[in-house]
Amino acid sequence: MNQPLSSIGRMAAVLCVLGLSACAASTSPQHDQRFGDSMRSLTLQQTLNPDASQQNAGRVLAGDGRMSEASVDRAVNSYRNVQRSMGLSVGTVGTAGNGTATGAAGGSR
Repeated sequence: MNQPLSSIGRMAAVLCVLGLSACAASTSPQHDQRFGDSMRSLTLQQTLNPDASQQNAGRVLAGDGRMSEASVDRAVNSYRNVQRSMGLSVGTVGTAGNGTATGAAGGSR
């Protein structure tokens, strides 16, 4: 029962072969040669003065070792001793703090 392919069947087979051969085409070299361009351009746009390191090469900031050490200690301690905000907690809205409801719908008992 070998029947030759109809014209629609042949057309479908050709389209499938052409469609699958398009998968073999690679755009990777085009993308690879521009890889990172976006990040480099964004970094340059966000840099206020790109030549700052060369312009300030001989400059020494005022301060001594003790002042620098104290500054570093303050920075480290600011992460250790985080103060909690006095904001409203969503879990306690509408309660008297002991789990009982307050307000118009449920008054204190």
